[in-house]
Amino acid sequence: MSGTSNSRKGSLGLNIAFGLALLGAAIFFMQPQQSTAPGDPAVLKLGGETLSRSELPAKLRQALERVELSAYRQRQQILQAAAVDLYVARVAEDNQESIEQVRQRLLPRPQISEQEIQAFYQGNRERLGASLEQTRDEIGRYLFRRKVQQQHLQLIDKLVRLEELQLLIEAPTTEAIAFDLAGFPSQGPDDAKVTLVEFADYQCPHCKRAHEILKALLPQYLDRVRYVYLDFPINRSGISRKIAEGAVCADRQQHYWEYQDKAFEQQTQLTEASVTAIAEQLQLNLPEFNRCLADEATAAQVKRAEAQAIQAGLSGTPSFFINGHVLEPRQNLADELRAQLNQALEG
Repeated sequence: MSGTSNSRKGSLGLNIAFGLALLGAAIFFMQPQQSTAPGDPAVLKLGGETLSRSELPAKLRQALERVELSAYRQRQQILQAAAVDLYVARVAEDNQESIEQVRQRLLPRPQISEQEIQAFYQGNRERLGASLEQTRDEIGRYLFRRKVQQQHLQLIDKLVRLEELQLLIEAPTTEAIAFDLAGFPSQGPDDAKVTLVEFADYQCPHCKRAHEILKALLPQYLDRVRYVYLDFPINRSGISRKIAEGAVCADRQQHYWEYQDKAFEQQTQLTEASVTAIAEQLQLNLPEFNRCLADEATAAQVKRAEAQAIQAGLSGTPSFFINGHVLEPRQNLADELRAQLNQALEG
């Protein structure tokens, strides 16, 4: 190996050692306190009384779990990055190659085509809110980073399958939230092993994208998974709440999902008038629809969903729960939803 390769390899080793030292320190300081009961650790002392995790208000307990889950994912990412670097360095040493040669073979630099950029732009035009020329470079960088990440994850998955890699850290245990789902629109069997709950807002661009992803993904799962949609109208315009109430009334006429599709399709043009306009487009019984809108029970149902979102400590949309456990996608929602659903079905 050349002197340059040895120097880079030495620098790599120092960087990894330093990163792992920091990780070790982080793990040390993150160790939980003694538990007051198995699985229910003490978290604070107030007025001489020691309180456990289960005694915290539900909203704050969920917030604490999210912080712990986020910290776990950061540790996981650090260790995965270290594993890739160490594996590349080991292969380079075994084969008498440079690290750059091994990386080029195992993790070749991704190429992003103009067709990929245009396809991404067409699929996300409304969310991007700018022309292709204005966003081309940004899209290219995003697609490049995504491909690099996919390469690393594929290598990690390969090493795990070959039993060459095992991460010796445990995911934090989280408490499942028991939502009251009675009366809310759902798809799939009521007695399904897995229940996917979504909280969303009709004027949230990310919710529209999630809606499109779910329409493509769910059909292959609805024989085994129950999907339940709950409204969390956080948009300040108040239009999302009105649309949500319109969807409740469409549900009374067995046209909920068609109403929802129309609402998301017309997201950027939604006004208060859209509530009835969508009902007209679906040829619903308008007198019955309007009576439903005036019924206090309609607004109450939307508020019941909203209250559960607040109780769970949610502050944004869309938010997903699989069997009561929060799913917080970091990159690709479709891939992570699929992976988590498969894991829940296999568990």
